[in-house]
Amino acid sequence: MTPRNEAKVFKKRPSSLLCVYRVSLIFFFSLSEDLKAAFDLLDPENKGQISTNDLLTLLQGLGCTWSQAEFNKMLSAENLAGKQITFDTFVQVFEKAPTLQADSLREAFRAFDPASSNLIPSKYLRRLITQAGDKLTAEEFSAFLGEVNIGSDDNFDYEGQLLP
Repeated sequence: MTPRNEAKVFKKRPSSLLCVYRVSLIFFFSLSEDLKAAFDLLDPENKGQISTNDLLTLLQGLGCTWSQAEFNKMLSAENLAGKQITFDTFVQVFEKAPTLQADSLREAFRAFDPASSNLIPSKYLRRLITQAGDKLTAEEFSAFLGEVNIGSDDNFDYEGQLLP
């Protein structure tokens, strides 16, 4: 998938990504180089800037819980309304952005873990993410699997990998 196509996929799914996919982004886009890669998805022409609309899309894709009104208030307070956003500004905003709390994430995962074992079988996870709701493609799911460890028992340990 080309960066331009990845940006289109990312833009299509900002607020409706499956929790598992968003959670993986929150934790695995934590390093500066990974944040830069996420930023670059919305800057396919490499101008080094994105719009404030793209900033909200990016932040929501990374787990930010700002509503549009809260985001607009932050833009005004930071004097960013209507401006182009550089990568450094994005990082500063990202560090301040409210994200999903561990308890909320835990509850979201437990909805798919009826045995309360902190494990979700990878086959079930694949079916859930690629066939239910806002479906990820097989390629997107494979990318997700490349970022997490599936145990030798073929289970995804969400508590041990993603939650503090």
